[in-house]
Amino acid sequence: MQAIIIGFTLSFISTFKSAEFYPQCSNITNVQRLDCYPNFGSNEGGCIKRGCCWVPKSGNNELPYCYFPKDYSAYIVLSTEKTKRGFIGQLSKPNPTYYPDEIKSIAVEIREETSTRLRIRFTVPSQPDRWEPPIPLGNVDDTPVKNVQYKVDMEKSPFGLKIIRNTKERDVLLDSTGQLASSLIFSDQFLQISFRVNAHVSFGPGEIEQKYPNAFDTWTRVALWGHDGNPQSYANLYGTHNFIMGLKYDGTAFGIFFLNSNAQEVAITPLPAITYRTIGGILDFFVFTGPKPLDVINQYYDLIGHPPIPPYWSLGFHICRYGMKNLDEVKEVLKRNMEAGIPIDAQWFDIDYMDAYKIWSVDTKRFGEMDVFVRDVLRKNYSIRTVLIVDPAISTKGGPGYRPYEDGMRLGIFINDSRTGTPILALHYNTTHYNLHNIYGYDEARVTHNVLTRMFPDKRPFILTRSSFAGSGLYAAHWTGDVLSNWDSLKTSVVQIINFNMFGIPMVGADICGFTGNTTEELCVRWSQLGAFYPFSRNHNEDEAMDQDPAYWSKDSTKAIKESLMLRYHLLPYIYTLFYRSYLNGTTVARALAFEFPEDLATHKVDSQFMLGSCLLVTPVLDEGRTFVEGYVPSGEWINLSTGKRYFSRGTWKYFDAPLNVIPISIRCGCIVPMQVSAETTDIARKKGFGLFVILSSTDDGSSAAGQRITASGELFWDNGDDANLNYVHVKFEVRDRTLTVTSTPSSVESLEKIDLKELDVKTILIVGFIKSLQKFL
Repeated sequence: MQAIIIGFTLSFISTFKSAEFYPQCSNITNVQRLDCYPNFGSNEGGCIKRGCCWVPKSGNNELPYCYFPKDYSAYIVLSTEKTKRGFIGQLSKPNPTYYPDEIKSIAVEIREETSTRLRIRFTVPSQPDRWEPPIPLGNVDDTPVKNVQYKVDMEKSPFGLKIIRNTKERDVLLDSTGQLASSLIFSDQFLQISFRVNAHVSFGPGEIEQKYPNAFDTWTRVALWGHDGNPQSYANLYGTHNFIMGLKYDGTAFGIFFLNSNAQEVAITPLPAITYRTIGGILDFFVFTGPKPLDVINQYYDLIGHPPIPPYWSLGFHICRYGMKNLDEVKEVLKRNMEAGIPIDAQWFDIDYMDAYKIWSVDTKRFGEMDVFVRDVLRKNYSIRTVLIVDPAISTKGGPGYRPYEDGMRLGIFINDSRTGTPILALHYNTTHYNLHNIYGYDEARVTHNVLTRMFPDKRPFILTRSSFAGSGLYAAHWTGDVLSNWDSLKTSVVQIINFNMFGIPMVGADICGFTGNTTEELCVRWSQLGAFYPFSRNHNEDEAMDQDPAYWSKDSTKAIKESLMLRYHLLPYIYTLFYRSYLNGTTVARALAFEFPEDLATHKVDSQFMLGSCLLVTPVLDEGRTFVEGYVPSGEWINLSTGKRYFSRGTWKYFDAPLNVIPISIRCGCIVPMQVSAETTDIARKKGFGLFVILSSTDDGSSAAGQRITASGELFWDNGDDANLNYVHVKFEVRDRTLTVTSTPSSVESLEKIDLKELDVKTILIVGFIKSLQKFL
């Protein structure tokens, strides 16, 4: 499925041009093969006609049978011109290849954007209007960059580039020279380039369910073309995020982002190499030099934009269901969960509330008092917010008085699709669907965000999108779509949470208990425990499935789900602070162990655990029938949150007891975690003050040496919960010399007026690691 886009496109382009090549096919090892026939129907005759090498099937179905020879036609450099931040090279291909409408003369611009970010941009001087996705990127001027952390070497004949890290080791991060030079193809509707990469594993691209991480041990091809459907392995899904991080054995990393919104494909091969293919636009790459994984992600965030801080209430638990017959059903489900003590901050309404599924309408028979229920019952009585699900289409059969349709027709704002029923021919205001398909959801989120911020300028909006593109995190949160209600989807959700934090959308979650099909009681409990630690936590499922809200299950299961959600609410001040750091500094909220502990080689392939910030290690139960779980614990001292016991790890795998009411959470020693009392909603919890959970870096035996050695630190960002102007107080906590020091710094004078300072009262302090009492509290 992943090659359908490229294969289909090539099939209707004009007949291949013949070319007289005399390929040198000897001494090319299997891992050096670069696919010369990526579209369907690879055969010997067609391969030879392309001037490429052919080796029949050898038992490895992933191995390309048709591959580039060493002497294949390639671009050469005709001239170069220096710029203030790099240079521009004029390239030409003396001998055309088999690709139709191949462009002989192209240009490459090498631009130093920051000390750790390089841009490589291939364009066509004779076609300045070739499509480029109009997304905002980190601004740079023409001032020369200082302390550049990379070097670019260029070979002229054939053309190729080496991107080298400026260290004494001179690591070559990316290399398109030598045999890979012939991979650069620039035709009107087929563009390709390959880079040899200096990494042993890679993370990304997305949105795809694939092996995590990719170990460069096989030939893997994935397509990026927004597609609605149940997630399946290696199938293109809802979003396009062509960002890949490469990680070396020594823990150093680099990143590469391909900015293109046309249908595209990424091939990862054992060379190790990455091949990029697309059917439109230009080749536009950004390289990030790290050198650590979190540095790479920060540099990517700096390019696409730091995600905004979500409203505090949106970090609470959300309850939703597609298929509610009427408002009474919504009330009944909400009632039984509130009576069971389940904390709830958002009640969702899926499209059931609409009149005949017409957007911006309400079925007055089935949901007649919905406005009163939302305004007077949910918000005023229970401090619960309401979220409506809407679809982008406007019905043409709304009847007289359906204003969304009538106003749209009067204003002439609709996209008038071709009557052939071929959406690829649809015309948009600035280009074709061929170019816009992958960023349609991005633009919807952007416009929705802009309208809501104009309507409510003092409030932060909450917007959730399934379709996304690079930079969507500036405008919306994300859920991972119509996941199946099974154990495999539960496991996959861990990786997707990590991926979207890497992609710049930290507010992400999967539908707890699964969306498609019937869940089971055990699966729902385990998924609810994991979902309590998703950045975005929502229970949601389809109309044909059974009920799965927390209170639907047995008392024991409901209690287990409640306990995990209460733990989430305890930790919300810590999680909220992580979102502040993501906004201010470009860090992730959830992250792979490999990103936090890159020097520990064992973490590089851990795909069943994740960190929340630097302090919390989440080890969920992901297999049916288990009452224990094996997890990797990086070197250091940790606290098991379930038992309160301290344990030391030298970087080993450890078994955690995990009966059905427990999800193992470990806290890193040396952390101070701000917490709050759990309550029915976040509004109520905020009024109950704070507690500090202080986990000393090691046990204090009371000696003077221990007092000087043992430390702990943490922080809290606090505001009124939804202020768009971000008037906040930053509170720092530190233990040193047996003294706990708390310092607070407001962002402005107005901050002290906007925030209820009583919410910052420290009610309790729990210190783990002291044998004797704390000496001072300042």
